[in-house]
Amino acid sequence: MTEHSITQEYDLDLAVRAVALDCALKKTPTIRRNIFVGMMFVNLLFLFSLHRPDGVLENSVMLGVATLVAYLLAWPPKRFEAFGLKPQIKARQEQLGSEEGTTTYYFEQVGMVVESDFLGGSIPWEKLHGWHDAADLLLIYRAPRVFYYLDKKQIDAAILSDIKDWLVASSGKQI
Repeated sequence: MTEHSITQEYDLDLAVRAVALDCALKKTPTIRRNIFVGMMFVNLLFLFSLHRPDGVLENSVMLGVATLVAYLLAWPPKRFEAFGLKPQIKARQEQLGSEEGTTTYYFEQVGMVVESDFLGGSIPWEKLHGWHDAADLLLIYRAPRVFYYLDKKQIDAAILSDIKDWLVASSGKQI
């Protein structure tokens, strides 16, 4: 296998999709369950503090609404997973002075090299933290909260296959 290089222009929407995917990967079922149980506990405490013996119907409606709110906070619909991320990412990029530019990734059998207008470095495959292969994005984790993202639509299928082979052979875990 040979070296491959991929150059990618910065795209805010692509960054938002990558961060939303990362957040969804970090929200494990256990965390979601704990959010739900915690919200239900708070809701029940609130409901019983307002308890009126003659208000059974109102209490039942309040409990139903509280359960729905707790469920939506723990398992938001997919379209809301990225809610609020775009302004946060845009503000952060403006603060760092990195709201535009290109990133070039060089992949080879021993690792990858990243060159960008803002941040770069080399990562040998044995030091890779992990990677995730989604439908349209490939996330490559340098550390638990530091990752690079590649738009798979912009990568030739043969190159993508080589990169995946190197990722699978690496010491990084598939997330």
